[in-house]
Amino acid sequence: MTANSSSDLVRANGIDIHYVQAGEGDALILLHGGMISTNPIWGAHPFAYVSHMDTLATHFRVIAPDTRGAGGTPPGTGTASMAVLADDV
Repeated sequence: MTANSSSDLVRANGIDIHYVQAGEGDALILLHGGMISTNPIWGAHPFAYVSHMDTLATHFRVIAPDTRGAGGTPPGTGTASMAVLADDV
């Protein structure tokens, strides 16, 4: 999480999805790929968006959910297909 962000859970598609948000204005949804999540441990990696959230939040309401099995979101049951992940968002 960044200095100006908050963390929460939302119930969607049968699981509690963890997300981080910051800023105000039009929504900008940041989706991660692979193991990268909203966890601050990824902040030093240039391909992780967590270190850019404060800058983006000066213009947008940035919402960054953790996909199933990543960060603060549990894996759920069954296969996490692209269709399931899209339904989660």
